[in-house]
Amino acid sequence: PRSVQYRMWEIVPDPRYVADPNIGSSHNRGGAVDLTIIDFSTKDELDMPTTFDFFGAEAHHDYMDHPLEVIANRELLKNLMTNVGSFSIYPEEWWHYKYPPSDNFPLLDFQPK
Repeated sequence: PRSVQYRMWEIVPDPRYVADPNIGSSHNRGGAVDLTIIDFSTKDELDMPTTFDFFGAEAHHDYMDHPLEVIANRELLKNLMTNVGSFSIYPEEWWHYKYPPSDNFPLLDFQPK
């Protein structure tokens, strides 16, 4: 919800990691998803560069000082989302993918029940 966006902005007013709520985000337009990838056979999450919502260089797509397996997992997710799903990456967050036309979607403010 947009109300959460305002609270997040109060805590982390850095547009690299939190969208300015006065402008809105692709999430507020229903055009973004935050996700990871799992091993289908075990249902375990694959090792990724950082935890979700980690605010730092280690979460960036171009950060390469990770074990090769972690980089391969990040690239697998990126390739699935961009090549198969037609989403675009957000360079500072390995987990964040956006549907490009959503920039033109109206801002929404759904409240959780």
